[in-house]
Amino acid sequence: RDDLVTGVQTCALPISTAENDQKEFNAGIAIYHINRPNNAFIANENSRLPIRLSYFINGNIGLRQSRNTLMPGLYINHQRNAFEIMYGTYYGYIIQEGSKITGFRKPTMIAGGLFHRFNDAVIVKGLLEIKSFAVGMSYDVNLSRLTSASRTVGGFEVFVMYRSRYSKRVKDDGTL
Repeated sequence: RDDLVTGVQTCALPISTAENDQKEFNAGIAIYHINRPNNAFIANENSRLPIRLSYFINGNIGLRQSRNTLMPGLYINHQRNAFEIMYGTYYGYIIQEGSKITGFRKPTMIAGGLFHRFNDAVIVKGLLEIKSFAVGMSYDVNLSRLTSASRTVGGFEVFVMYRSRYSKRVKDDGTL
């Protein structure tokens, strides 16, 4: 079938900045379903997925003279008439710091977070990051009008993440 070949196409553009060893921020945009694949359940039916736009801003703010860090985030999703805003922060503890000069030793961190999906839910998150990999879990508790249907029973999620550590630093003269 055609949809097996076309699949779901995604394009992302992240931008990252590091003010110093204590503060780092990144932002980006992702576009999903660029090719608007057919999502029909019944053969010969045309039900194209609408394009979805996702925007994000993340930070990593090291607390002075400690191994603690705050990682605030703002996430916005828009697809057709649906609009979602989620914001919150992780509080992390760096178990092992990474090497700053060679980069050979990667950091290890454990974190807990509290997020809010605007007009919908509160999300509790846990995260363990080792080198470039992270595993975590989250549980959201519904607080919206859907509470009568969900009885505030939320959803449990598990996730695995890979973070590319590639970066080109901008020199003092503005060149890469």
